[in-house]
Amino acid sequence: MGIYGVPTSVVRVSAVPVVTRIHVMKRFNMVIVLSDSTLLCFALTEIEKAAAAAGGGVSAAKLASGVAFFDVGAFLGRPLIVLMKPRGGRSQFKCLQPSPRDEPDVGGTLRTVYSGPDACLRLVGEFAVGGRATKVHFLRRKLCVVGARGFDVVDVQQARVLRSLPDPLDDDFSFVPAAARALAVCKVGREFLLCYDTCAFFIDNFGRRSRPDVFVRWEMRPHAVTFRPPYVVAVNTRFLEVRHIETGVLLSIIRIPHTTCLNPDSRSTVLHIAVGPEPVGVPADDEPSTSAEPSSSFSADGAPESESHSACDDASAVSVPVTRPASMALLKPSSQLLRTPFRPPPRHVVPGLGGASGTRLFPEGTPGHCRIIEIRLPPLKSSGKTGS
Repeated sequence: MGIYGVPTSVVRVSAVPVVTRIHVMKRFNMVIVLSDSTLLCFALTEIEKAAAAAGGGVSAAKLASGVAFFDVGAFLGRPLIVLMKPRGGRSQFKCLQPSPRDEPDVGGTLRTVYSGPDACLRLVGEFAVGGRATKVHFLRRKLCVVGARGFDVVDVQQARVLRSLPDPLDDDFSFVPAAARALAVCKVGREFLLCYDTCAFFIDNFGRRSRPDVFVRWEMRPHAVTFRPPYVVAVNTRFLEVRHIETGVLLSIIRIPHTTCLNPDSRSTVLHIAVGPEPVGVPADDEPSTSAEPSSSFSADGAPESESHSACDDASAVSVPVTRPASMALLKPSSQLLRTPFRPPPRHVVPGLGGASGTRLFPEGTPGHCRIIEIRLPPLKSSGKTGS
């Protein structure tokens, strides 16, 4: 635990290995951690005390083992933790709801799986879906489970799958490639934007195709999609592809190698991006196969290198401010630079806070460290629709 950009502030507060996700629930004094397929719960105050004392072992309560992933969101107006355990060819889910310790269990039928100093976790539901799930999206009254080939809408209270999206028997969706992998779903008004690693399209509340004139074919194969109304951002390990969430118009391609989005579930227009410590030369065959040029491409100085026409007349170009730390460079599209690996500076660089347009930079100049940058997506200049 520590402050980005200040290496001397980092102290170890726990010896748990292979931490792949952390979620802080400050209201309930909980820190949910997935460590080596084991879901743990720490008391936030204990972590803060250990950090103030320059380290020390903090004990954690074990919630579950064999967990592939967990997601946290709002369900029926309350926070909900959903964890997934693979069981053969199916995905088994458990739903845990944090509650204040003094809040009574109406009916007395909910099992308490964790009791902390200020709050507890109660098991409010279990369900299973076929195949290997990869993510859970939280709708207002339902959950949407992302599987390998599609999406399942689940009623938690009835513990059953209501429908699969898109309908596998509907010929209107025959355009979805058989090898396409489902990534994410977003509610836009009264419709849903289904995103695969090859394309994205809209459906209505009944699962039927809507907006046939809006069809997104990604310029590269993303491994994740994050929704930042009025934008949708496809995340590739080497690029960020920014599009308008309502029209699907390509607005910008940002070249950042070894990219990981640290806040994919946020709806903020601020992206926190971790840039991996490996050499950042990009092979020529990893270039996006853009049939239409993006509205702006970024040079190593972080400024737009060229301007070109937008793919749609009613959407204006977007200039995304990205500031380059001393230990990282945004790649130019020239083949010579694409084949040249990046070499970090010989000295340890810790510039702390700085940058233009309020952009904060937290780079680590030593080998083996990630650099963390912040990208702010500006408001659209056009007066078109915005996502909801």
